[in-house]
Amino acid sequence: MPHKLFIVAGMHRSGTSLIARMLEVCGIRLPGELVGPAEDNQKGFFEDRAIVKINDELLRVLGVRWDSMDGFFLDKASFSHPKFNHLKRKAKDLLVERVALDTDWAFKDPRISRLTGFWLPLIEKAEIPYKFVITVRNPAEVAGSLQARNDIDPLKSQ
Repeated sequence: MPHKLFIVAGMHRSGTSLIARMLEVCGIRLPGELVGPAEDNQKGFFEDRAIVKINDELLRVLGVRWDSMDGFFLDKASFSHPKFNHLKRKAKDLLVERVALDTDWAFKDPRISRLTGFWLPLIEKAEIPYKFVITVRNPAEVAGSLQARNDIDPLKSQ
């Protein structure tokens, strides 16, 4: 039976790091070089640096930030322009590398919630079985956490 990919998705500050760590404790591998702890997330982010780098580049090419409302709904067609081809190749190579680990594995990056239109076609084309693990936290708590960490107006983050 093929090994599964677990995609942890959710808003920043909604518990995605906690869920990724719980998956790891349950034996799901978090491969790659992980983003380490920081003052605002002292136990670590549990994010694969290579995936974060691709996601940051996708947002840059799109001309949006992680906290921008512009381009909020990004579907598969949003990534059909040839300017995304080099990132598709990078992502495909990374997925092939991770599948070769021959184990259940996961990745987590809150940006994935906006970028499924990029990742899902690649995952499905590679025939990687996957499941989403979606975090949900009270929006007022998320907004308060984002205000404390990033000084984002709670009206924007809710």
